[in-house]
Amino acid sequence: ELLKTEFPVIEKENMLRTLREQGVYRGEATQLRKDGTRFPVEIGSIVLRDDQGQITGYASVNRDITERKQSERELHRAEERFHKAFYSGPVGLAITRASDGVYLEINDAFSNIVGFTHDEIIGQTSLLLNITTLEQREKYTSQISRDGFIHNQEMTLKNRSGEFRTVLGSMELIELNQEVCVLSTAVD
Repeated sequence: ELLKTEFPVIEKENMLRTLREQGVYRGEATQLRKDGTRFPVEIGSIVLRDDQGQITGYASVNRDITERKQSERELHRAEERFHKAFYSGPVGLAITRASDGVYLEINDAFSNIVGFTHDEIIGQTSLLLNITTLEQREKYTSQISRDGFIHNQEMTLKNRSGEFRTVLGSMELIELNQEVCVLSTAVD
């Protein structure tokens, strides 16, 4: 059923060099079926040697990775959509670590509300930046720990210049990279 494996010239040279130098190779290529259709494969190859260490041949296993490649493309498209929605929307968004309140990511709308730049906020907490008070943080932490979320609640934030901003805020517990985080929204 298979006609041949297609490698870009540079990749084929890399494969042969790696096999000579390291004795093993792992990479990707495209295989061509007799009907002319192409599909992606993962290749694992090893050099076979005799008792004196002389190369006698090689063994290679090709595995169809069509489904994996499709999943990677779908994940990439989903990440692009999330990126666009998160960063370009008019609602202030922030992601903080639930354990200590450290900002992991924010969008421009959130930056505009509080008056700090992205780089000034990331790695800090709302307490360190004086955006919220200890009492507010304890109240919100208690509520989100109990319920898992806060929806459409009026909140007061202090911006960089010391002005108070009233926002309609929501918070939701989420998991990112096996870590519990809080996704917060703020509508000025």
